Amino acid sequence: MLAIKLADIVDANAATAMDSSERVSAVDIGDAYTMVFSGFTPEKVMDIEEYLVVFSGYKTHRPAYSGTRHHELWYETTSTSGRLVRNLNKMLEHLATRGRVTFSGNEFTVTKIARRKKRQINQADY
Repeated sequence: MLAIKLADIVDANAATAMDSSERVSAVDIGDAYTMVFSGFTPEKVMDIEEYLVVFSGYKTHRPAYSGTRHHELWYETTSTSGRLVRNLNKMLEHLATRGRVTFSGNEFTVTKIARRKKRQINQADY
């Protein structure tokens, strides 16, 4: 949904700012994705952003929404969706973070898998 809204804004701005010969070089929505990071702290998202900018094909990115544990980014690249899935999975591995990467339409969702905390059972309490 966010990608559609942003595409309309980009198309409207491109149409008013460029003549027909320049419109061909405007942002191609096929190269733009929404990346949703769920369950990550703002600090961890900053670490993630350091990886996103070094992915091959990177053009630009900008935050679309940022909450306590939910973050959305607009990401432009020349890479294919398959390469991005592999890069995101490798990034999670390098960050020593368990997570799941899914892709649908033009949206990547990276969900952190939280580890259960081990509780110490004190036998004297029973």
